[in-house]
Amino acid sequence: DSLTSSQDKALQTARQTLFIEKQTGDEKLKAQAWRDAEAQGLKQNTAAFREYYNVRLETYRQQEKNAQAARDERNANNQLKTELNQQETIQQKLNKLRQEALLAGQAESTKELSREQAILNAQQSLGKAATQEQI
Repeated sequence: DSLTSSQDKALQTARQTLFIEKQTGDEKLKAQAWRDAEAQGLKQNTAAFREYYNVRLETYRQQEKNAQAARDERNANNQLKTELNQQETIQQKLNKLRQEALLAGQAESTKELSREQAILNAQQSLGKAATQEQI
């Protein structure tokens, strides 16, 4: 079976897309830039082709840098949120322990907590992320 001109072009485009998708890193960006230059109808080995190719390649590289910067920013924000949540949890536990110590001090006749016991409870509850000052 022979293909029509448009079918042949569609098949070439599909093959080119497959080739590009198999590439990784900078090789993929170069293949995309090459495809773009060809799609513009520019003749290979001409100054116009090389210039268009270089501009598209730099565009793709910049897009990759921008995407990486956005990923890095999201990761940093997530890390910050995690740390803030940990500190908030520690603060809540500290408040609870202070209340318990206050209640224990008020009810000395029925319940007596030693200082060492309170410190041990604080260490166990707060975990290793707590500072000595917080304990």
